[in-house]
Amino acid sequence: MATSDRGFASMDPEKRKEIASKGGKAHGHQHDHANDQKKDQKDQDEKDKEQNKEEGAENEGQ
Repeated sequence: MATSDRGFASMDPEKRKEIASKGGKAHGHQHDHANDQKKDQKDQDEKDKEQNKEEGAENEGQ
């Protein structure tokens, strides 16, 4: 079986390390953004729930 000059494994180890480190950083950023969006939505849902409770209590007194 012949050795190929193509692909990630055939690259210089320093070049592989450089490319691999960029991939992890890009993925991490996207993941953080998604978590921030989920947290913001959860916070908004809790705020809406509290507001609905307050409005319900005001209507009971009438």
